[in-house]
Order: sequence, then structure tokens, then C-alpha cells
Amino acid sequence: MTDIGALLVGLSALVFVVGRSYVVVSDWLESDDPGPSPVEEVHQAYLDGEIDETELERRLGILVDDRASTIRDMCDDVDGIGDELSRELADEFDTVADLHAADCEDLQRVDGIGDKKAEKLLDEL
Repeated sequence: MTDIGALLVGLSALVFVVGRSYVVVSDWLESDDPGPSPVEEVHQAYLDGEIDETELERRLGILVDDRASTIRDMCDDVDGIGDELSRELADEFDTVADLHAADCEDLQRVDGIGDKKAEKLLDEL
């Protein structure tokens, strides 16, 4: 596939995923000073060359996936777990039930989660 063909495939995938992200954008628009939406941040990282197309698609998939959104929301409520870690947790665990069934060792597979954060997640989830 030529570079242009690959770019068109990537852009088509991006358009599809962004088209499904209305919930994320709606939440963003409701705040007083929204700043860039998570979708815009990921897109900008791609444009700046910070991430490749595969990572762009992975991150956008996490942002617009309802299951991942539920896991992110649950983890965001835990002190010390920010947006990045909650996204990584949503990427690691397929379902909310999988997250609830996780032990410390399972949680520590996520980069950035050590003993203390794993224990905190187990206590608060």
C-alpha cells in the first residue's frame, strides 16, 4: 500500500472513530472552560508526531468505547489515579467484572501502578 493509501485508510478510521465520540465531546462542551477535548489531545499528539497511527487508533478506541468509559470513570474517582492511568486500566481490563476480579498483581501489570496504587484501587473499587 502506498503512503497515500495508508494515510487515507488511517484518516477513514479516524473519521469513523471520531464520529462515534459524541458523548466524550458532549461532556467536554458542558464544562465552563473546556480546553481541548481528550479526542483533540490525542489527535494533536498524532499530528505532532508524538504517537503513530496504531497508537492513535488505540487511544481513540479507548475514549469512545462505552465499556472503557465506565472503567475510566470508576478509576478517576480513586485518589491518585488520573486520566492517563484510568485510560491504561481501561485498556488492560476487558470488562468492569474483570477489573473487580483483579488482584494487586493484575493491577500492577499497568505501567505506573505500584503496590500503593493497586491497594488503593482494590480498597475503593
